[in-house]
Amino acid sequence: MDWDCAHFEDEILGFSAVNSTKPGRGGGLALVVQTKHQWSDAHIEDDLDTVSSIIKQRFERITGIKTDASGYNQVHRWRYASTQNAAASEVNPYLLDESMGVSATGDWCRGSEVEDAFLSGSALAAQLISQLARG
Repeated sequence: MDWDCAHFEDEILGFSAVNSTKPGRGGGLALVVQTKHQWSDAHIEDDLDTVSSIIKQRFERITGIKTDASGYNQVHRWRYASTQNAAASEVNPYLLDESMGVSATGDWCRGSEVEDAFLSGSALAAQLISQLARG
């Protein structure tokens, strides 16, 4: 494959990552395939073998990559992993109460992707550094 991750324009599949390309990973091809939130919500109680089959067939049709698993093969329901309404804003993707000296960051402050967690933490760090620089 010539990609490490992909976002799909599809009604079922949303994202895929080639986990085996991450640093320190080895032992053959490892894929993570995620469905769109709306599709997942509609099929949250479906039989896992049926869901697995649908996801694999769809992935193979879109990418042309076979999903014959020779090792770990698991479908997991992430019931509460996606933030519907971010706790903060895109401009200030963190929570900060200066009077109490308390702050919070995380993907849930900005969205529900791992990048949102990074951007939330980075924005808070920049804010705190700016405050220190001002005195």
